[in-house]
Amino acid sequence: MLAWIKDAPQYETDTNEEVVSFIDKYITCNKPSTTMNHSVKLKRHSHAKTCRKKRQSVCRFGFPLPPVPRTVILTPVSDSDQGNENKSLPILYERIKEYLDGLKLAEEVTTTFEEMLHYLDMTEDQYMKAIRWSLTTDKLFLKRSPSEVRVNVYNKRLLETWKANMDIQYVLDPYACAMYIVSYISKGQRGMSNLMQRATKEAQEGNADIKQRVRHIGNKFLNHVELSAQEAVYLILQMSLRKATRQFVFINTSPPEDRTVLLKPLNIIQELPR
Repeated sequence: MLAWIKDAPQYETDTNEEVVSFIDKYITCNKPSTTMNHSVKLKRHSHAKTCRKKRQSVCRFGFPLPPVPRTVILTPVSDSDQGNENKSLPILYERIKEYLDGLKLAEEVTTTFEEMLHYLDMTEDQYMKAIRWSLTTDKLFLKRSPSEVRVNVYNKRLLETWKANMDIQYVLDPYACAMYIVSYISKGQRGMSNLMQRATKEAQEGNADIKQRVRHIGNKFLNHVELSAQEAVYLILQMSLRKATRQFVFINTSPPEDRTVLLKPLNIIQELPR
């Protein structure tokens, strides 16, 4: 879902301080010690097989995320920044990654950001530069302690109401956001396509009639498609899965002879105004 907030600051148009203040107002990754603690556990990232697709050695979602003492937007290290001091940045970054990977779920971690820097034997400037070295584009990092390296971002009010996982992000690059949405909604389901091909072949090879063939293919589809509980309820109750603030009306601009025409029942035609 894309949400437009009135008078929201824009990155690279407004100041970074205004953008960061706006972000901190709406999203966080804080682990509270209140009754919300159970809900925040829903936001804890645990690695699954989808984290390391295409034989990647690191989580493609970036977890565990590096702690930072305040919300900040970091930029990649530019060529002008390259120097003898920056030659050590890859080594420093690997040290940071090893430390974060060793935290596991980080549930019982009480280490502060300053204590982490002391353990890593780094200054805050070296730490930030090492993280910048790993970036290829501008990236937002929320204020995060070492105990929150696996907590995904959330909105407090939404989490209290929704009580389920969510992923809320401030859009730094509108074009990258548009590319992500288009690629996501247009990506194919190769596994499902292969399954349907096999089911169709099985149905054609048997001696079943057309009704049994359709039922066979339908059962294959229903038994292999994963649906969330919320989506299943919406489908059963025939509720709309999507809404928009704009409405569209399809107008057939094909020549009249190429248009598909469906005749209305006679009783409906008779009731039409003359």
